[in-house]
Amino acid sequence: MNKNLYNGNRKIKSEIYSNPLSIYIDPLTLELRTKEKEAKEYITQFSFDKNMNLINTSDKPNKNYDEFMKMPSLLIPYTEILKLYNIDNLNDIIDYINLNLETKLFDSINRILNCWIRLNFNYLKKNNNILLNIYYKIFNHYYPNIITYEKIFNKKSSDYINNWFKNEKENSFFLNLGDNLKNYLTTIYVFE
Repeated sequence: MNKNLYNGNRKIKSEIYSNPLSIYIDPLTLELRTKEKEAKEYITQFSFDKNMNLINTSDKPNKNYDEFMKMPSLLIPYTEILKLYNIDNLNDIIDYINLNLETKLFDSINRILNCWIRLNFNYLKKNNNILLNIYYKIFNHYYPNIITYEKIFNKKSSDYINNWFKNEKENSFFLNLGDNLKNYLTTIYVFE
């Protein structure tokens, strides 16, 4: 994995904003809710003024936050995401992949699989061979040009996944085994 791809930290600007009559949409339930107390708001850096001129929010000293589009905090725990898809165990994640392989994009399936990996990180650290069949099926469907021989795939992927679990942390922001494995396999030119 190329460590140089991820430079710096993820920084999202937040401001304390108090407006007890402020209404927002709950990102999990999609219900309208009213703020009852002071909360952090994540505002966009740029917005338009009344004359439709683009302005930078950080340049405006006395900000009226209602003028800017606001983004609700979408810190949805991975456990909640898995509950949305009724994924509790290995069979559930395999069923999810089988049912969605033809209709969803790689990134969508990979995102759910990464949530499941994060939930089962400590178990998979010791028993990660169960991921070989899962990734073989996914890559064979989405990237058949990099997979020709299952034995070679299993050998190279097994070594990579073992090292990946040794080097990654369960709470890493950039935890993404699917993309890391795909990038690794395409850079070593094992497959045609």
